[in-house]
Amino acid sequence: KNTSIAAIEEIYKADCAKQEWDNYHKLALMLATETEAYLGAQEVITSDRKREMENLSGKKLEDGLIGVKLGDYTDKMPDGSTRFDYLLSAARAQKQEIEAASIANLPISRLKDVVSFLSDKLYPQATTVVYSGILNMNNAFDRQNLSEEIIDFFEEHNFTFSGYGYDGDRHDAPLHIGLENNVTGEEIIVTLSPEATATGVHTGVSIDQLRGDERNEERKAYYRQAVQDVVSKGKPGASVKLECKSSTKNKLSSNTSLRDTLKR
Repeated sequence: KNTSIAAIEEIYKADCAKQEWDNYHKLALMLATETEAYLGAQEVITSDRKREMENLSGKKLEDGLIGVKLGDYTDKMPDGSTRFDYLLSAARAQKQEIEAASIANLPISRLKDVVSFLSDKLYPQATTVVYSGILNMNNAFDRQNLSEEIIDFFEEHNFTFSGYGYDGDRHDAPLHIGLENNVTGEEIIVTLSPEATATGVHTGVSIDQLRGDERNEERKAYYRQAVQDVVSKGKPGASVKLECKSSTKNKLSSNTSLRDTLKR
């Protein structure tokens, strides 16, 4: 009798363990599938996704975002891949591991770790990276449009466009615009930088004068006012205030390495 009871208890324990493993396996597979599907749907921006983000952020996004790869506007990893690519690869790897799992080759402790990783780390990171990536992307398009307006203004006032370029050739990095006046010998570089704030990603503006009359502060004030006017006209409601830097008062900028970023 005691032997029979013990056997029944063992069977019951085994059934409970199998049921617990099955439940965690189903949960882990569901989380991995949903995370992979979520990231896969964001890989290239669609009109529907753009509209969703506009509703979520309350901001109008650039139409040029449609068809662009989101990963290009997320952080770079040490191996050269993007943060988005890393998260998508991790979700796919977790899904493959779970799909191939059995109670014999994947203990329940590992399944619990996978569930915790997916629900507490991977999915929250995925939503954050997607949201910030779209904001970075929109700001990059904003700055590109603004750069064209700045170039147009200065070309109408005897300057020649000498090239533009991004730090590290990344479109979510600072954008530098080169402008020269061959008559006066002036050379300036206007930089439009992404700046993350509590309300989103905004554009910071700075000007470096590399050639020209270093003591002509009135002329420098003209550059600042001209850029401010272009920004205000191009982005109604935007506010930018450029002031004289004490480090370059009556001096030219020493940031000549900016020239190396410029491409025609």
